[in-house]
Amino acid sequence: AGPARRSRPCRPWPSCAAGCRRRRARPARSEEHMLCCRVDADSPLRMTATADMASIAWLAPLAGQRDLELDGSLKANLTAGGTIGTPSLNGTVNGDALAVRWPEQGVRLRNGQLRSQLEGDRLVLQRLYLEGVQGNATADGSVRFGTDGAMQLRLVANKLEALSRPDRTVIVSGEANLVRDAQRFALDGRFKADRALIEFAPQGRPTISEDVIVLGRGAPAAPQKKEAEMPLSINLAADLGDDFHLRGLGIDAYLAGSARVRMVGNGDPRVNGTIRVASGQYAAYGQKLTIDRGVITFNGRYDNPSLDVLAVRKQPEGTQLSETNVEAGVQVTGTAQAPVAKLVSTPSVPDSEKLSWLVLGHGMEGTSGNEKDVLSAAAGALLGGKGGTGGITSKLANSLGVDELGVGQGRNGDAEGLANTVVTVGKRISSRAYLSFEQGATTASSLVRLRYKLNPRWTLQFQTGTNTALDVLYAWAFD
Repeated sequence: AGPARRSRPCRPWPSCAAGCRRRRARPARSEEHMLCCRVDADSPLRMTATADMASIAWLAPLAGQRDLELDGSLKANLTAGGTIGTPSLNGTVNGDALAVRWPEQGVRLRNGQLRSQLEGDRLVLQRLYLEGVQGNATADGSVRFGTDGAMQLRLVANKLEALSRPDRTVIVSGEANLVRDAQRFALDGRFKADRALIEFAPQGRPTISEDVIVLGRGAPAAPQKKEAEMPLSINLAADLGDDFHLRGLGIDAYLAGSARVRMVGNGDPRVNGTIRVASGQYAAYGQKLTIDRGVITFNGRYDNPSLDVLAVRKQPEGTQLSETNVEAGVQVTGTAQAPVAKLVSTPSVPDSEKLSWLVLGHGMEGTSGNEKDVLSAAAGALLGGKGGTGGITSKLANSLGVDELGVGQGRNGDAEGLANTVVTVGKRISSRAYLSFEQGATTASSLVRLRYKLNPRWTLQFQTGTNTALDVLYAWAFD
């Protein structure tokens, strides 16, 4: 190898205020002249750019949503000024024939138009317009570039068919305002459903596992590290309107009412309002029950509203109700997480009769063996619901003709939940005597109780088992 040669300082780039010196020693190579440059943040910036995209379909994968499709053309004419450190962009960004298609969610928006203008560090959204299968939506506002990402946007929907699927159709009108700055992200608005159909999928359908890759859809996106979330504040009022149809899981009903949803930060949403059943039916026990009353009241927690529901198997119109023509039904009260169901009837009859009229359409007299099996299954379904329910169950109630078989709370004031839950079987021996047996659901406690009615006001009660006692009961009824 020959002797190393000393390199010369690199030549300054003509636009640089000063050149920079770099020295390199390379053996057995000729001398090199290098260009280098340092651009200061306060260096002036001058730029002109135009863009004409015939299709924006290539932007869809950037959204990270499977099956999302974008279409339409986009044109931009931009000029840049200011300095490298604080650029100022000006110009227009316009789009035509814009479309958003998301078949999986039923989103079909088309004939869109975008008119926006860049003003320094701010994008002014003069008009964003999209049409649904029905109706339209418009948006305007501004977005500021920078670390805070401040924005003020307004969205107006005019009978927009936001969702369009055979099992999910929503046409909505209303207005919302979206505000974001360094401290908050707030969404306030009010919407009304002009028409809606929500159909629940049948339970038990097979679903695709998360690790399954469908050809043509690509592999699932790898989970990415989440950035610190912007504090979120939501205040939305929703009105179900006069044509909100809910169907599935045995329910076929039209709903009405309104609710307000609030969310602050990362806390759980709070919901206040009342949703009621305007008309509808509920399929249960092999019958279609008419929903005479259906009220769901939200008082804070979104997942535990209070319930007040009455579903009845109606007799033919004009039928005179009596003990030989009973109208029976199911009443559900309590909350969504702890519902309480019981059998009701007009006129009032024993629970075994109520269930027979509800399921079979006639009383217990003359009930066949197969019909008793049907009653047993229906009673088991009623008794097996969450939160405990009232009614009768099992073949024992049918074959022995007991008047009461249910689950309730015992008289142990110190116990809670299942520890204080008892199963009761009762039989009326005569017009004055009633015999019942109570067994703890999770304990070994048991009681046999005999009540004997001396007269309308005085009753003797004797019980034996875990506790033995003799009680004299006095009843005083008044209006």
